[in-house]
Amino acid sequence: MDPVVFTLVLASAVLHASWNALIKIGGDPWVRLAMIKLLGVVLGLVFLSFIPFPNAEAWPYLLGSAAVHQLFFIFVCLQYRYGDLSYVYPIARGVAPLMVAVGAYMFAGETLSPQGIAAVVMISGQFLA
Repeated sequence: MDPVVFTLVLASAVLHASWNALIKIGGDPWVRLAMIKLLGVVLGLVFLSFIPFPNAEAWPYLLGSAAVHQLFFIFVCLQYRYGDLSYVYPIARGVAPLMVAVGAYMFAGETLSPQGIAAVVMISGQFLA
């Protein structure tokens, strides 16, 4: 694997686990999530000036993705309010690939190859076991 890609994937994993831990450790998870999301908005606005504006055809998908992510974050906060990080995080990570595969099939008609199905089962099973 390309070292740059490997570094970016590893950095993404570390950042993802870090923001989940920050939401869980003490304090109101809603406030912590709002602070994390605000930082993301600020960084996004900075990088927005370096990319072209999305086409009109992309906006329904962008807005749909934003809505689904907001629901995900609401559920994460609710889960961390009542559950321990060591339980909530692996379940959330394990369910996500399954939800994407099922959603892609239901809403976009995407189908997975047998190897793709095996990969989703292995990835999700690793977190849900």
